[in-house]
Amino acid sequence: MKKIYTQLEKAKQEFAEEKKQLEKVRLSTLNDITNAFLRSDKLVTNANKLADKIEKAFNNYTNFQEQGVQLQKQLEEIKKQNQRLVKEATKQAKDFGIEPNSITEVKKINEMDAILERTVNLLIYPSIR
Repeated sequence: MKKIYTQLEKAKQEFAEEKKQLEKVRLSTLNDITNAFLRSDKLVTNANKLADKIEKAFNNYTNFQEQGVQLQKQLEEIKKQNQRLVKEATKQAKDFGIEPNSITEVKKINEMDAILERTVNLLIYPSIR
């Protein structure tokens, strides 16, 4: 009986030791899972913040693009008006025997048309600046 009791005590100690080891493994795994969750949660938070910034930038870009389209239309309309005026001034200058390019205002408006053209191109292709 003493032998059985000794074997039982030994088995009980081995069981307690195995249980202790298993608990350590389990705790280690739980810690790893908890840490993985925390890292994942932090990454999700950072990704959401970045997504918000991207959305804001996209909305700003869209607004700027719409403003650019409106400005481009206005610039092109002004350029057409300028060209009509230059054409009329050229016709009148020729009627009076004057060289159209000798008229200061015609020169200025032609220079302004070149500036308008560059400005329209900047709105269409902003990276060429």
